[in-house]
Amino acid sequence: MSEPMSQESQAPPGSEATPAGAPPIDKKNMALSTLIGLVVGVLLVVNAWNLWGPSAGLRPGQPAPELSLPMLGSDEVVDLQDYRGQVVLIDFWATWCPPCREQMPTLQRLADDPEFEAAVLSVNTDDPTDDREALVATYLDYNGLTLPTLLDEGPARASFKVRAVPTLVVVDGEGRVVKSSSGLHSEADLRKFAEEAAAR
Repeated sequence: MSEPMSQESQAPPGSEATPAGAPPIDKKNMALSTLIGLVVGVLLVVNAWNLWGPSAGLRPGQPAPELSLPMLGSDEVVDLQDYRGQVVLIDFWATWCPPCREQMPTLQRLADDPEFEAAVLSVNTDDPTDDREALVATYLDYNGLTLPTLLDEGPARASFKVRAVPTLVVVDGEGRVVKSSSGLHSEADLRKFAEEAAAR
């Protein structure tokens, strides 16, 4: 014969039993937690889509945005329009970015190669603090870099849709975007990008 259930262990019809000693389940809080979790999940998906989805970055074939920025260490203003007829590799980077430090010597080798027919422009995206120019100049000197470096305070980064550094933008001789890509690129890839742009 089965033992009878005590009154305390019996649950009324239509309700769930709660283990003895456990706090009662707060269904309102559970529903709220579930809703918050769903909202956070949706926001994460939307953010990832904005960063890496098809709309991220510039589209190949579209005209390159205007680029007119002061050059580090001089009063010269460099304009992308001055490079019409020539392929341009534009590298957006920052001093605090380890992958940028790894990428830049490769770009320096290309810039120093007389047989490499594309121009290389370095665009620094550090925050525009009072000591920024000194910081960037020291960084370049320490790493043995002599790339022509332009200083962006945000507008170029926004117009070129740069969401991460390093970001490389390849522009053909007609001023059209050939490629926009974040992350590290090998020297072979950079040469290939330049060749493809020149052949357009």
